[in-house]
Amino acid sequence: MPFFPRSATNKDMTPAKAEVKKDEPAMASRKLNVTAKKIHGKAFISKPDVIFFKDFEVGKCYKKKIVLTNISYTVSQCKFLRVSAQLQDFISVNFEPPGSLSTGMSCDMHAFFQPLINEDLEGDFQFASTLGPFSVPVRCTTKKCCPEVDCRFVDFGSHVVGHTVSRTITLNNKGALATFFSLDTSTQLCSESSHVQMPSQASANTGPVTSNINISSSDHQSSDSLDSEAVRPKQQNLSEELQQLEPGVEAVTKALLSSDVDTQTTQTFLDSCDITLGGVRDGEVGPFQSVKLEIFFTPTIPGETKLDFYIRFSDTNTKPIPIQVRGVAVSIPVWVVQPSIDLKICMFDRLYQDTIIIQSRANKALKVTFEVCPGMRKHMEILPKNGFIQAQSSFNAQLKFIPRRSLSKDAENYFDSDTGVLEVPMTVQVAGQVQPVPFTVQAIVTSSDLQFDQTEVDFGSCSVYHLVRSSVRLTNMSLLPQDFGFVAVPEFIEVQPNDGFGTLLPQETLEIDLIFGPKKAKEYNFQLCCKSGINRDFLLSCQGVGVRPPLVLSHSLVQFRPTAVGDKSPAIIYLTNQHTDCNQSKEPTTQLTKDVMKVDGPRLFCFCLPKDSEISISPSAGRLLPGERCLVQVMFRPRLLDHEIKEEALRQIHCAKLISEKEQEINRPTEQE
Repeated sequence: MPFFPRSATNKDMTPAKAEVKKDEPAMASRKLNVTAKKIHGKAFISKPDVIFFKDFEVGKCYKKKIVLTNISYTVSQCKFLRVSAQLQDFISVNFEPPGSLSTGMSCDMHAFFQPLINEDLEGDFQFASTLGPFSVPVRCTTKKCCPEVDCRFVDFGSHVVGHTVSRTITLNNKGALATFFSLDTSTQLCSESSHVQMPSQASANTGPVTSNINISSSDHQSSDSLDSEAVRPKQQNLSEELQQLEPGVEAVTKALLSSDVDTQTTQTFLDSCDITLGGVRDGEVGPFQSVKLEIFFTPTIPGETKLDFYIRFSDTNTKPIPIQVRGVAVSIPVWVVQPSIDLKICMFDRLYQDTIIIQSRANKALKVTFEVCPGMRKHMEILPKNGFIQAQSSFNAQLKFIPRRSLSKDAENYFDSDTGVLEVPMTVQVAGQVQPVPFTVQAIVTSSDLQFDQTEVDFGSCSVYHLVRSSVRLTNMSLLPQDFGFVAVPEFIEVQPNDGFGTLLPQETLEIDLIFGPKKAKEYNFQLCCKSGINRDFLLSCQGVGVRPPLVLSHSLVQFRPTAVGDKSPAIIYLTNQHTDCNQSKEPTTQLTKDVMKVDGPRLFCFCLPKDSEISISPSAGRLLPGERCLVQVMFRPRLLDHEIKEEALRQIHCAKLISEKEQEINRPTEQE
């Protein structure tokens, strides 16, 4: 039986007149008074033409007002007959027959719809009139998700490498049902694997798939409800649906977990491509709402880049929307011909230069600006700093590099003080070009020092008739070979080897002999200057005392003729006591010289021979008066010592033994044969 909502009052309808029996015969229209002339066509029209209950929710009650107007040329009557069988359990009608209606007159009726199932319904209201039966179609549709995008093909066009451009596409939901969406780059999508089942759809959405998703706002008419909640139905919160539909939550969770791997793979692919998506890659789009999706194109390699992806939805009845994106990357118009400038090995405080060549393929002149990082501005300079490169031509700039000692502090991010490696990133700013042109300056910075192992050399006291030798070690601290030479050497100093000139290899150490031969009895304080090949001076302080002795030998070196063992060779030298009054001497005297010369009188002498020496001196000791000269005989008697005889005998025995063993080895193969 038809039902009436509680909110319907007696003023609106009378039960006796409103209830229409469903089994009332259709021939009741024959009882109507037909007095007008016959008019072809139907006599009444309804407004609206189609009674449309759109986006209904189960459990709510909806009301529609229908106006029937007589459009015939005569007085006519109308009578409500029945509701279609498929709508009888959900729709009731409140209609009071108005009696005879003149042309253009109208009457009202009300339809009440209370859905009990979440399905689309269709049917009609059947009427009888004076001119014949007519019907008014009725459509009842559930909430549906109708997503669409404003653009399915995004063409970025051509852009220079390094630029970043963006495009925005709008995802509109023109339906009353909210849905979740996500972006997918997989090329094979099916209706089962490309959707995530939502709880509300798992329990209630069993309607057919709608092929037409382009629903304009003018086609949507909000239904009149009996209360404010029915008039403006709001979408229930997702959390409330999950609480009401607990059995469907587990199915959804499994589906989401199964798609985690695909989602991570998709995001990794999108992030590694020149065409990337914005931060919104999934989410919910509400009823009659829209979401902005950003797409970025950041070309890194010249060439064409394409990306095809899909927008898939949690609604199983909604097909994925394909999106095609295309972009072309072109090379930057200005570039450095040699992107890595290697200055090889450089020394501190030395000037090094190179040429930076910039090439342009642009069709117009462009302004270029060279930028040096702040930490290197004390050490590196590019001239000119600004310039204009003409169309289809090149531009040359001069790079000047003078590494200072403060390089390790000023450019600690670019310089490794342990290895000496310097790597400085440089840029060239081009007017109208977003991405600067990068290039790198590389060098190995080393020291140019030559280092002595001691800072001062003391020769001590030395006779004016003798020489004193002292050794120093000179080290090349550089990674490059360096020439060196001792210049302006005093006449009483001799530097060996090679008279103090030579070349030191990287990190090489050379022993230098300094020979001191004073000409006068005095104190000597002087500096030796070692000059490197790059004109650096390294000083070595030296000091010594020249002494003139009172006793003088006529020869400082005695050479004997060849002498046989058991024979002897004599040599004669003279020892003289040269007494000099220190007060009358023209030479400046030191305290040590005064101490030696202050004794006025005879001088004692003694010759000290090495132990077991073959040389004898006669006299070996004596006394000389001032100005006296003494003849000294030096005798050389070579002889064989006992231990030398034994060593020679053992050597002879050993040699004889070796010869005997060799003869035995030679004779052994002959005996075997």
